[in-house]
Amino acid sequence: MQWKGEVLRFDLQAAIDRLPPEGGRILIPPGVHHLRKCLRVRRPMAKIRCVRNGQAQISSEDATSPVIAVEARSCLIEGIQIVRAHTGQAAILFGPGSEGTVARNVMILNRGQD
Repeated sequence: MQWKGEVLRFDLQAAIDRLPPEGGRILIPPGVHHLRKCLRVRRPMAKIRCVRNGQAQISSEDATSPVIAVEARSCLIEGIQIVRAHTGQAAILFGPGSEGTVARNVMILNRGQD
């Protein structure tokens, strides 16, 4: 993570990929986080939360894929806002192997909606 002015910039995908095999917790700082492509959660028992419930927005530039794709078991996605490019885009895709995964307190918005 590095500070750029007053905005915290970090690579969310890299943080998830660095979790140990037994999982762990990723705390997302408040703010708007634009991803170039789908965020893939491949670590079991990954817990992804906003530091302040509901004050982090995640969006993806790739409108052909879901914003978040969960491909691991027993994960938790909590307290974030997911901004879709259009109504046909999946916000969260629970793929094969995602048994026991929960999304809680997640608000789904369409681009241009607040």
